[in-house]
Amino acid sequence: MSENVVIILVAALLIVTVLFAAVIIYLFNKVLKEKSHSRQEQEDAPPLKKYRATQDHASYCVNHPQDHAHGMCAICQELFCEDCLKEHDGHTFCAPHFKLFISHEWEELESIKTTPTTPETAYPIYDFKKELWDDGGEPTVISTHYKINIDDDSIESYVKLLVIKDEFEELKGRYQKFKQ
Repeated sequence: MSENVVIILVAALLIVTVLFAAVIIYLFNKVLKEKSHSRQEQEDAPPLKKYRATQDHASYCVNHPQDHAHGMCAICQELFCEDCLKEHDGHTFCAPHFKLFISHEWEELESIKTTPTTPETAYPIYDFKKELWDDGGEPTVISTHYKINIDDDSIESYVKLLVIKDEFEELKGRYQKFKQ
């Protein structure tokens, strides 16, 4: 009888071992399939290209597509890594636009007050900047200034559009037409 018990225990141990091995193989295959699927998605993805912040959250430097972007040029809105950006007056610029910014006088074309509940009031400034850049590469800079209103305990922001001083009058007329 003890010999039968040993055979039953060995058979049970063998069955448990086979089941354990089957579970391990199943899980291993599942992981391999997921990795293969993920690799296929990466191969099917379009190659890296210039990304604008409004187009893609996976942001890479325009000049160095292998490097993640650190910030955006205030003029062209392209994304750049830390090595490609220069800071001045609270703004970041790519090298060519940094030179452009410091070599001109800038004047405020428009200022729009926004609040945390009404950020959309500044859309005309952003849309006009985009139109100017897309239509002819007209350089402009958007600057935001914050103010704490102690009376009603709120934060106000003033979104300002800066243009090159020599082009102010022409752009002022274009902006008035744009708003209509």
